[in-house]
Amino acid sequence: HLRIIAAANPKKNAGVVSIQIEGKTPNEIAIALDEQFRIQTRPGLHCSPWAHQTFHSLPEGTVRLSVGYSNTEEEIEFTLKALNKLSR
Repeated sequence: HLRIIAAANPKKNAGVVSIQIEGKTPNEIAIALDEQFRIQTRPGLHCSPWAHQTFHSLPEGTVRLSVGYSNTEEEIEFTLKALNKLSR
């Protein structure tokens, strides 16, 4: 039930991941990640409605997660587990 929106070629992806969870709005997902897991994200169209048109994620957009230099593998695993729980 989790849709990851990314380039087919992993080498063309940056440290940003956009997702959708079937049956939940991006706002619902972002609020749940914040309140239940203290994970900060950004929901919406991200100033890029044409990209969302291409990815068929209109009108609500996606939830965007960013991975930075200071993130640990443990934090990434924690986020994956949280997304798994929310997508059930």
